[in-house]
Amino acid sequence: MPGASSGHVVAGGNGNGNQTNQLKYVTKIVIDKNETMFICDRDNKRVQRWFKDDNHGQTIIANIPCWGLAMDNQETLYISDLEKHQVTKWLGDQIVAGGNGHGQALSQLGEPVDIFIDRNQSVFIADFSNDLVVDQPGTVYVVDSINHRIIRWLKGSKYGSAIIGGHGIGSGIAQLAYPEDLQFDKQGNLYVVDLNNNRVQMFTIDKSSCAKGMCK
Repeated sequence: MPGASSGHVVAGGNGNGNQTNQLKYVTKIVIDKNETMFICDRDNKRVQRWFKDDNHGQTIIANIPCWGLAMDNQETLYISDLEKHQVTKWLGDQIVAGGNGHGQALSQLGEPVDIFIDRNQSVFIADFSNDLVVDQPGTVYVVDSINHRIIRWLKGSKYGSAIIGGHGIGSGIAQLAYPEDLQFDKQGNLYVVDLNNNRVQMFTIDKSSCAKGMCK
């Protein structure tokens, strides 16, 4: 498979549960400059922090039906709360959007499921899932959840290629089960939220075969 490698579990993978080494319905992760992961553990109603190479997480926010997470360039964490229809900052639980009930008014939110913070710390909020990332060269990586795979489109390409998964639903190291989100760390490693497997996997993406704008 072009550009792909086997992944290994970096969070969860110990069954469906609420112990510190377990996850249940992960919807979003962000990764800071130290490669610490912040994970929205949706059905456990918590946000967890997993330090690099740890085998367990720490709950930093409890009793929150989170869905989206984002981090600005100052490494401030933003969390969307579907129950309270708001986006807050951590630390401090400061409301930055919504918090005025469910609705369509300018001061309200419906279902804030995704957040993006630009370099000026402007907050963009989506009421629908937008599971894709774009790297520096303009390559687009898309979560194809229904087909249990990650698709890559090179800049200017008219078609994509599956670089992770695509082997049917499953829990093998080359399989995914309804992936939900993906993020890159500063080393270029790709982290995939593997929803139905209750785990996060890290993949080292081989870009050497993508020279001159094409993958072999």
